[in-house]
Amino acid sequence: MKNIEGQAFYTKEPNTALEAEPKIKHSEIEELREPMMHMLEQMRERIDRGEYNLIIGDDASGRVPTWVFYNFLKKVYARNNLPPPSVRYFAGSRRAMEGSETAIKKEEEIAKHIARFIERKAKNNETKTLKALVVTDTIETGGSLLPAIKALKKHDLPLDIATISFIVGKNETKVRNRFGVDIFYGTPSGNSIYGRGDLSGVAKNAPDVFSEPMRKLYPYPGAIDVQKIREVRADSKTLASQLAEWYEAGLSR
Repeated sequence: MKNIEGQAFYTKEPNTALEAEPKIKHSEIEELREPMMHMLEQMRERIDRGEYNLIIGDDASGRVPTWVFYNFLKKVYARNNLPPPSVRYFAGSRRAMEGSETAIKKEEEIAKHIARFIERKAKNNETKTLKALVVTDTIETGGSLLPAIKALKKHDLPLDIATISFIVGKNETKVRNRFGVDIFYGTPSGNSIYGRGDLSGVAKNAPDVFSEPMRKLYPYPGAIDVQKIREVRADSKTLASQLAEWYEAGLSR
């Protein structure tokens, strides 16, 4: 019997010695386990149907849970003989940008990128089954996601939102109505990755469509811990693998 952070389940015992599983080095990634489990339990039916074939990552700190979701879905889909989802990253916006000319322009630019993606899928007759999962680390007002959500809706692309933290208090109904789509969240409290460019390896300038690599913004010796970013990516993949095993075993938290 195998144990993954308190989640016990049975596996076949091979004749040869088991190789040691990779360990998660960074506590910030380990702390995503419980909220991820909570979300995956809510989303199980949609995941089992293979509904999500496009993941939109909300940069910058939303890149970390996007890594986890992508690697998790890739593993689960493979076992169900489904292709992995595609991934696109767009820089999140700021609350102060809402309704501004800059926000409208950003929405239009994102819509163009989505259109190109849909065109490529149309060549393979895959547009009828397209559905997006927008992944972020934190929602308070939802302003950061608006340009991407509006861009997706311009193309009538069905979507859901998954966020580690949903810190909206009494405004939950207002925020949900604002998007008009299902929102799945892991915790009503904060999380360990919010604003952590040192983990995601990218930083955003809110008016821009895409984030920039930290090493490009800070090209000084020792300014960026590249090894740490690589470890966080590896940790995200390890967590995704462990979550996939837990998920396939049908365990509750």
